[in-house]
Amino acid sequence: MYKMDEAKLKQLLEEAFQKQNPDDLDKLTGLLRGSEKEFDAALSDSQADISVALADIDMFSRINDTYGHDFGDEVIKEIAKVFTGIDASKEVYRCGGEEFLVFFEGMSKEDAFLIMEQARKSISGEACLKASATFSAGIATYPEDGANWTEIKRKADGALYRAKTAGRNKICLAKEEKLVTKTAHYTIEQLKRLEKLAGEKNMSEASLMREALDELLKKYNT
Repeated sequence: MYKMDEAKLKQLLEEAFQKQNPDDLDKLTGLLRGSEKEFDAALSDSQADISVALADIDMFSRINDTYGHDFGDEVIKEIAKVFTGIDASKEVYRCGGEEFLVFFEGMSKEDAFLIMEQARKSISGEACLKASATFSAGIATYPEDGANWTEIKRKADGALYRAKTAGRNKICLAKEEKLVTKTAHYTIEQLKRLEKLAGEKNMSEASLMREALDELLKKYNT
């Protein structure tokens, strides 16, 4: 298991608390907690590429069921320590539950992949506590893979899904998507409301429809 110097970890956490409002930090891990609005602003304000890794602890519900929720919290904290200790040019967020976001500013997808792969190996090389926990991740890069946070998150989530379906304990990169036209029937009222929402959000109607479909598939876990 990756071991970080305790004094260094304490220093990093203290610096994070000094820079952030305590309400912006996750109480369990000390990691940042960000909003969709903040993530979108971080991308649009950046003068350099930003690679985003969306990571998820594998089979976490089984860990909780087998060892209990207190032990599951310990696993989350151990993996958070690994993400805190990797490459300095990053920010780490806990997105709730067993999901994390790692932002690498000024870094290509390939370089972010190598860093996340090192973190993955450090965890899977030895048992994470007694649960032998692992994580999977998907990586997408702004602006190469999308023009805003919604598109980047969708690409990273798609890569994470491929990592999970390929057997878990893997890191996958976002790839170019092939769009397929499907015939569907919508009411005039639905289309008018979609057009209005697209104008308000400054997004294309197609992007909004893809976002809605992603949420639907996620809801039904398929």
